[in-house]
Amino acid sequence: MLFYSDLDDPQSRLQALEYGASDFISKSHPYDEVVARIRIHAGISQRLHSVRQQRASMSLPQGQDPHPGTIDSDDEVAVRIVMQYAQEHLSEDLSLPKLSALVSMNKKRLNRAFYNVCGCSAFEYIRDLRMRTAKHLLATTSLRTLTIAEDVGFSNAANFATAFLNMQGMTPSEYRRKTKQIRVSESVKNVNDV
Repeated sequence: MLFYSDLDDPQSRLQALEYGASDFISKSHPYDEVVARIRIHAGISQRLHSVRQQRASMSLPQGQDPHPGTIDSDDEVAVRIVMQYAQEHLSEDLSLPKLSALVSMNKKRLNRAFYNVCGCSAFEYIRDLRMRTAKHLLATTSLRTLTIAEDVGFSNAANFATAFLNMQGMTPSEYRRKTKQIRVSESVKNVNDV
């Protein structure tokens, strides 16, 4: 639902969003901007409709439980769209306001959807995705730590190293050394087994 009004004060905009509006468009906005916002929301609506149609075409015989991973709610549709977007844009700003605008939900509703579907907040999911990707890159590439930090959305290597240490209990370089040692010892073991 889009809210189009003469009101343009912050309290009115916030109240409209809290009541479920996906966007607040003031009548003072230029015509081109209003049209652009409507097109954006129409595109999101079409993507959601497409996913719902796919879900309907995957319907199972009556009484049979859906397979894990099938879409069964609007929350799950929104969460899957955000997850896919996050994976494709991991190096970019993935703030809650940006992600909630992507799926035409207010921030509270998107976080609630993440809790319902994943058991964690959107922020926690993004943080975990960034760390899993960083661990994979540290273990499988020789990319510089700064490059990996930027690839997973950190503005500098120091912030990345601190976040990594807090979550993994070791620095990125220690993690890379440890995984390299494990790979080498496994290779030696495999050679000895032959």
